[in-house]
Amino acid sequence: MTKRVLIDDINKVKEFVTHTLKCRSEVVAVSGKYRVDGRSIMGLLSLNLSEPIVIEYDEEDSELLNALVGKFYVR
Repeated sequence: MTKRVLIDDINKVKEFVTHTLKCRSEVVAVSGKYRVDGRSIMGLLSLNLSEPIVIEYDEEDSELLNALVGKFYVR
């Protein structure tokens, strides 16, 4: 599954990572040609967070991540 999110400040990054660490499967954050672990604060901070990023995650974690992504979701 994929969703676009805007996590444009450090507090949002911390909150996002806190929740993604609870996922059983891989969470990937994509910005342009860069792909990083969505559970890594340093990885996320290496992306251009002034623009929305794409979050890719497995369906087994969809309930947890859909609730989280709802806070940061952009169309």
